[in-house]
Amino acid sequence: MCAETIFNWESRNKMKLNLKLFIACLLAVFCAGNAYATIVWNSQTGYWANPALWDKGFVPNDFEDIKITRPAAICTVNSNVGNYSIAKIYLASGPDNANAATLKITDGGYLGADRELMIGSAGATGSGNIGYLIQTGGQLSTGSAGKIEVGYKTGGVGYYTMSGGSLTGDGCLFVGGAGANGAAGTFTVIGDDPFISLAKIYIGAKDSKGTYAGTGTVAFVVGAGGVSPIHAQSVYIDPMNNCASAANLLVTLSAAPPAGNIVLFDNTGCSPVFGKFDLINGIAAVEGASVTLGYGGVNHLYNLTYLYDAAGNGHTNDIALMTIPEPATIALLALGLLSVVKRH
Repeated sequence: MCAETIFNWESRNKMKLNLKLFIACLLAVFCAGNAYATIVWNSQTGYWANPALWDKGFVPNDFEDIKITRPAAICTVNSNVGNYSIAKIYLASGPDNANAATLKITDGGYLGADRELMIGSAGATGSGNIGYLIQTGGQLSTGSAGKIEVGYKTGGVGYYTMSGGSLTGDGCLFVGGAGANGAAGTFTVIGDDPFISLAKIYIGAKDSKGTYAGTGTVAFVVGAGGVSPIHAQSVYIDPMNNCASAANLLVTLSAAPPAGNIVLFDNTGCSPVFGKFDLINGIAAVEGASVTLGYGGVNHLYNLTYLYDAAGNGHTNDIALMTIPEPATIALLALGLLSVVKRH
């Protein structure tokens, strides 16, 4: 082997070694400086997009976990703050509701939680475990690997209330039971302005096997225009009927409701709902349960069903309140039918 060949071979090896060392150094710097770093909301109130309100002096990027954990803090998203597919978002404080941490999404706001948004995350801070997400407009989006967790881990208490805006994406919504046993979550839909469309929703459990037991409550406030249903490809409600889990359904009126049935869950997939609620307005939420909703001194009567066909496509797998005609209406219908029979 000639000297020139030996030199070229040694040079190539040195170059490869130097390149490997350079890549290793870059990875070490990235991991040490970014992957496990956190950025903390450092203000009592203000807008997410204001860099001065975060402890590091800049708006969160996608390489640092985000913590909104200041007692009684309110962080508002009123502009497009981007997507977070690597960073986790923790929302919790306390020790009581008055000192809980709150995230608001208003008109013009956009937040992409493509990994995890933990509303009421136990262990996120030493000062409490209660979190509120209040959405009056804007958009909360979650990707295929995304999780919106309302109540996270043992002792976590989360509240997500929507009166406007949209919650959309290919991710999942967990209401109670996420992360570990003992979490509690409440998801509330007010009126017909919100729009909700997700891949899956789990209530009172982490997954279809009921891995974790928690308390999940879904509440609907029906207005004069009705209430927006939750659209999901799969709906899991305490799917293993775990005695340690609780899945509750609340339906109330804020005005006289429109005539007709009230669709609560539009199961856009072909499979039936997995499991059933334990209670609706404090009574057993079995198929056909009688539900009375009152407003202005007038009672409106319904039957609960898990077998409704909201889309009219033959898939009887939606959850709805079926209206029951009042006795006077039934009597009038009977009289009308009787008169038709007599004429014939």
